[in-house]
Amino acid sequence: MAFPSASLQTAGNTHTVGELSWSFNGYAWDKVPSTAGVAGVCQDLVNLGVLVTGGITVGINPDVAIKIAGISLGDPIYGGVTFADDTFQSTAVNPTAIVHVAGISADGGITAGGNITGVDGSFGNTVYANRFYGSLNTTTGMHLNAGSNTLYLKANNVSVAKITPTHFNILYPLNVVGISLGDPIYGGVTFADDTFQSTAVNTTSAIAVAGVSSTELVTGIKGISLGDPIYGGVTFADDTFQSTAPQLSYTGHIEAPIVKQYTLDPYVASARTITGYFVVSTAGTATAILKHTPSGGSDATIKSASVTDSSGVQTSLGNTLVAANSRLWLDVTAIDGPENVSFSVSYTE
Repeated sequence: MAFPSASLQTAGNTHTVGELSWSFNGYAWDKVPSTAGVAGVCQDLVNLGVLVTGGITVGINPDVAIKIAGISLGDPIYGGVTFADDTFQSTAVNPTAIVHVAGISADGGITAGGNITGVDGSFGNTVYANRFYGSLNTTTGMHLNAGSNTLYLKANNVSVAKITPTHFNILYPLNVVGISLGDPIYGGVTFADDTFQSTAVNTTSAIAVAGVSSTELVTGIKGISLGDPIYGGVTFADDTFQSTAPQLSYTGHIEAPIVKQYTLDPYVASARTITGYFVVSTAGTATAILKHTPSGGSDATIKSASVTDSSGVQTSLGNTLVAANSRLWLDVTAIDGPENVSFSVSYTE
């Protein structure tokens, strides 16, 4: 076929000669690139037995799409793809196989249909993450759906803690600086018998318990309060029961008192508390002042009693705590013929 006549030689006109197309630019005819040329050229090279190792650069019209059935890279040596960063891939990626990579960075998240398993290495079997997102969870943390889901925390393949939708169980002794249980609703401790305690025990106040049993000597206790009106008391090894503290006493009788210091106990063996003072005469009057003097200290007055035949029990005692090694005594003064003065000073230890 021949080129068109001069009357058709207008800029932009095209004309086909055989399998080639030509376009007139106003001065001469230009060959139009064929969209089927890539496949044709490649096939021609294969048919001719030409091996191209440096690559093929094909100039095509960028506005024209090229559709081909596929690309075969079957050469055992050169078959493959070299990418723009010069990395080379000779086999296709198997989407069902395990892919080994140096790391995965996923800004959009990761959805795993199976387990995420760490491989032994310098950091052991560990999965590191800044965040674990679960269903319905929109904040940083780990989320378990309701049901039987359980998350185990392990070290050296030994479970040290277990998290369920309702409990966080520590399986080994917990060594921490401190635990804060400040939540106004859930803050507290639930013990093995399901009893719950939301406030700390006040160690300065009495503790009500059903009983205390010990096969060893208990030491270091400041005191025990047994104030229950029914059960408060002590049962001893011989099954005798005592609900009140034992009351001990100093007692005496002075037939004809004179102005004098009468010693009841020159050296108190242990600290004690004076709980009562009784004094009476059969005739006459006197003043009998009950006192104690600490070792190396000053006299302390417990009670100054006006003794008569009806004086009896004294009230409003003061300075009742008598230290060990103190002297306990009566200071009798202002006598007026007193006879048969009897006294009793009770105390507890």
